[in-house]
Amino acid sequence: MTDRRHPIRRPLRARPAAAAIPVLAAAILTMLPMPGIGTAFAQGAPQGMPVEAAKARLEPFAETITVAGGLEAVQAIDVASEITGRLSAIEVADGARVKAGQVLFRLDDAIARTVLAEAQASIEVNRRNAERARDLARRGAGTARASDEAEAELLITQAQVQSAKVQLEKTVITAPFDGIAGFRQVDLGAYVSPGQTLTTLDDIDPIRAVFRLPERFAGSVHPGTAVTVEVEAFPGERFPARVAAIDPRLDPGGRSLAVRAEIDNADGRLKPGMFARITAVLNEIGDALIIPEQAIVPGRDGPFVYKIVDGKATPQPVTIGARRVGEVGVTKGLADG
Repeated sequence: MTDRRHPIRRPLRARPAAAAIPVLAAAILTMLPMPGIGTAFAQGAPQGMPVEAAKARLEPFAETITVAGGLEAVQAIDVASEITGRLSAIEVADGARVKAGQVLFRLDDAIARTVLAEAQASIEVNRRNAERARDLARRGAGTARASDEAEAELLITQAQVQSAKVQLEKTVITAPFDGIAGFRQVDLGAYVSPGQTLTTLDDIDPIRAVFRLPERFAGSVHPGTAVTVEVEAFPGERFPARVAAIDPRLDPGGRSLAVRAEIDNADGRLKPGMFARITAVLNEIGDALIIPEQAIVPGRDGPFVYKIVDGKATPQPVTIGARRVGEVGVTKGLADG
């Protein structure tokens, strides 16, 4: 009899081995399709496993970098009065183009003119007194001290006249440079104090693009380097610019280099404060073999690509000279074509 508590264990039969799944010995290729694409097969892979390939082409190559930045005026100030006074005239419209020296505002100058007139009247009296004192001193009827005091009074009065003229000039507020006036922030008849902003003035022709480059480009950029600028307001349009100045110090935090480029802006379309994308072509390395960036495979001993040899993809170590959007320049390891 068979004990049901201990059923008979039959030996398991070995199942037929599954067909071996072929595994590519090489890494997966990720190549960018291009005109003239060829078809090859990875080494060790069964026939029917195609990979995409592109020919290396020889051409001048330089590294292209695109960074974020912003636009700012070459010169920008808050127009303010240097003295206290009542605003008697506003001679600039909001957003108007102005020339250097053009009158923008006038303050009531009645007091300043009165002070100047008093000083000018006093100067005539003191001039005559000084002449009499000198004449008396020459004839021995007066002392040298009296002559010196009269001369001093004349000099003091002359200084008072000059000071009154300066105060009178300060009642007229002019533009220090060519630019575009902003919105005025005061009304006619307002009582203004020194330093109070009346309007703004921006010189935006040319306009300045401000951006930062990584430290490794410190030796590649210099005044006169050409760059292109793009802004959101004009999609698809590129504005040519040239580097005008480079900060002699690197930012110790991000190890970046501050750069300023200037853009012609005679039509005034570009405005201070706009976000900008700046593209610079740097590190020109002469002729190089250009291949798709996706073809580069990082390896333990350095980057490599797959090269077609007798219809098969074989690994080939390469030396990369520079990069640009979607492409790299190879300086060693490949030949043209």
